[in-house]
Amino acid sequence: MRSLNPSSPRPTKRVLPCLATAPTPLFAHADCEANFPKWMAQLHSGRTLDDVHARCRVWPAHPMQTIAVLPRPHANANDKAGEIDLEVLVADTRSGTSVARTFEPSAIRYDAVRFGALDVDIKPYPLAPGNPAFGVSVEHEYTPIAAPKGEVSTSLYVIDGQRLRKVLDRLQLDHAHGRYDIRGVGFYVGTQRTIEFGPAGEDGYAALKIKEKSVRTENKDLNDNADKQTTYRNYTIEYRNVTYRAPKNLTALY
Repeated sequence: MRSLNPSSPRPTKRVLPCLATAPTPLFAHADCEANFPKWMAQLHSGRTLDDVHARCRVWPAHPMQTIAVLPRPHANANDKAGEIDLEVLVADTRSGTSVARTFEPSAIRYDAVRFGALDVDIKPYPLAPGNPAFGVSVEHEYTPIAAPKGEVSTSLYVIDGQRLRKVLDRLQLDHAHGRYDIRGVGFYVGTQRTIEFGPAGEDGYAALKIKEKSVRTENKDLNDNADKQTTYRNYTIEYRNVTYRAPKNLTALY
């Protein structure tokens, strides 16, 4: 999972660095990517796969299983605007046979703030004993010098029989925005959030402990004199009615 640099005193061409998750052996990527055509033919025959953004990774929690996310752009989608369907699946690592899956129509929408990247988040998410979760991360960004903005969000899934169940929808982990005049005077705000795990509740799922750090950098002149203000906040998200419901201010904007 990528993270942004909240203390950047000046805008750059990219608001956020590249998405990245825990390292996975290169052969695992090559092997699972070979299944993309088969999965598309079986599940979405005749539809186009966005193979630039499609991702798959062996799941460290269950090495005999591989997680894949297959973006399927709508016919009118382009670099500037559009909608993308997502097929999220877990497959047998050796055979490529689907074990559990879910299809999400129009899961990604973008317009002024463009869709930048997609990845499988395989960091440990021990939400419930014997039933770990994995994430799908999405990046959006808008990078003009005068008003850069962007975010990275993650959704969490667990296996429930032969289907995948989304238990957390688009939690905003990284967010950045700024505004500058033609001289480069202005402000930049970067916010980072991390997930930790509290005790299990009545349903057996751990509470999510969200730690937030936000840095606001003010450039008040042309001499790189910057004022920085750092704030910290903590949130708790309980598992209730088969899901985690993040408050609006922690949910992805795009």
